[in-house]
This record gives sequence, C-alpha cells and structure tokens, in this order.
Amino acid sequence: MTIPAATVYRYLLARSWYRESKLPKTSTGPRVTPESLVDDLEKGRRLLVDGVLVYPQASPPVVGDDQDPDFLAAITGRDDAIDIDADQLQKVRNYVSRGGDLPRRKHGPQE
Repeated sequence: MTIPAATVYRYLLARSWYRESKLPKTSTGPRVTPESLVDDLEKGRRLLVDGVLVYPQASPPVVGDDQDPDFLAAITGRDDAIDIDADQLQKVRNYVSRGGDLPRRKHGPQE
C-alpha cells in the first residue's frame, strides 16, 4: 500500500472511531478499504470518499474533508476543533500519521 493511501485509510478509521460511525462507502457501494484507496489514487483521483481531498505529496496527504472539517482541523493542529482530551488527541494524531493503535475511547462525539 502506498504511504498516502495508508495515511488516508488511518484518517478515515480515526474519524469513524471518533464519530462512532462506520467507514464510508465507496461510489460502487462497499465500504472503503486500503485497496480501494490505492486504486483511486493510482487512477489520479484526489477527491475520495465522503469528500476527503488528498494531495499525495502533501504531509499529511489529507488536505480537505467536506464531511468533517473539524476533525481534520484537529488532526492537523487545531487543538480546540473537537471535544477530546489532549492526550487522546495526540494519540489519534500519531495513529493517523504513523500507525499503531487507536487509543481507548474516553469520550462521546460532540456534534
């Protein structure tokens, strides 16, 4: 799996974890997978599932999120964008950028 696809997949998993929701579905129906993201990126697609905008050369590669801009803001550095403990937010940021495990849930999502 390419690095951007792996990071995008972890981002989507983390967003689903935080919002207590399922992974989004692809345009063809099934839930997004690492493989479907690789395929989309290899085809040159940049606007992916749920309005997630990806620039593969950027760091992080997720640069936009139409469905959850507050979550993206939190992942990319705005500490007050979502209601989450600071230590948990740091663990989620690390997960998205480097992998490993998502932290144990300490919150309920805030709308």
